[in-house]
Amino acid sequence: MRRALKSRAFLALTVSPRRLADAERVLASAFAIDARNADELLIRHMQAAAREAGADWRTVLRADREPRGGADWATLLRLVGHRALPRVGAELADAPRAVLLTNLGLLARYDQMTFLDGLRDAAGGPDGPPGVWLLVPSDAQESRPMVDGKPVPVFTAAQWARIPSAWLLARQAVPPLP
Repeated sequence: MRRALKSRAFLALTVSPRRLADAERVLASAFAIDARNADELLIRHMQAAAREAGADWRTVLRADREPRGGADWATLLRLVGHRALPRVGAELADAPRAVLLTNLGLLARYDQMTFLDGLRDAAGGPDGPPGVWLLVPSDAQESRPMVDGKPVPVFTAAQWARIPSAWLLARQAVPPLP
């Protein structure tokens, strides 16, 4: 994790669902990274994009409840993919330090896991965030990180790791790493 932080890399971290809150707190403290809730970011930018387009937020929520494949669902996906996610990416690119993204469920729900491809490729670059870490709950039965059954785009074992519960418990009593 120190190497990923120093090299401003993309890193997907899996942790037991029971330890998710502990992991977020420990990682943000131990590595001085900014924890961001991806679902909250996406919803905030969806609301702004809907307002600018003159769409009532209740209409967006209704479309979200509709079956996949319909016209309303397709319109919702355009709002997400073409209007909201570029704004999320721009906000993350402007982050002053590496970000820890939690709660990635809406990306999976809206079939937007490819957004993470862009973050992975831009992390540490001149137009990207100064490092991107994902925190993914996992029961350790998966060989790679998954969000709601959809794979997180990692290429090599260096781009993902499992956080042992014992490490988290030990870190809760230790001051931040230098």
